[in-house]
Amino acid sequence: MNLNILAFVFKNEVHCKMCNSGLDMQVLKGKSGLAITFVLKCFACPYRVEFSSSNFHEGTQIATINTRFVYAMRSIGKGAEAGRMFCGVMNLPQPPTRFAPYAVAVDGTWQKRGYTSLNGVVTVTSIDTGKGIDVDILSKYCACKNLPFHEKDCKRNYVGSSGAMEIQGASKIFQRSLSLHNARYITYLGDGDCKAFDAVKKKNIYGNEYQLKNWSVLAM
Repeated sequence: MNLNILAFVFKNEVHCKMCNSGLDMQVLKGKSGLAITFVLKCFACPYRVEFSSSNFHEGTQIATINTRFVYAMRSIGKGAEAGRMFCGVMNLPQPPTRFAPYAVAVDGTWQKRGYTSLNGVVTVTSIDTGKGIDVDILSKYCACKNLPFHEKDCKRNYVGSSGAMEIQGASKIFQRSLSLHNARYITYLGDGDCKAFDAVKKKNIYGNEYQLKNWSVLAM
């Protein structure tokens, strides 16, 4: 909406409830993303009222319009950069600097069955869009000839049991979610094995404000 039109309406069509004069509308600059804070001041008396263009989630300072915006962008497979471009073209306030939390499915797979595989892969997929978000490849394989010295292009990046690859891969993916995708993965959908979930939750990556929740496919 054109704010100049809104200001004109408040000035000429809306009257102060204390003295019946016109009202001056101002917009406060804040860090609430798409939520705008308005201030109405009477031209003649001290009357003043402040309000937001959006509701907030109960008990938080997170505007619901920001949550809806992020969910909409994620639903069409877009992220923060596309969101900023959209807001710029539409002459809207810039979106929240950090995209809101959302749900992901986490799964690990290995080159072969059992706990002797030298290679494993951990993937994170958006539950909202079904698209892959991140992947971490872990390998114990080393072809270097002068062991224990490793060559620069050595592919080995993991030391430990094959069964624990999913734990390390999931932890690395969650730890880089903000820097890589400007997102928090708050809801964790796993295959029933809680070891990786417990390891990620124990790290408390996003702080106490964003606690990780577990969905098990066995319970769905």
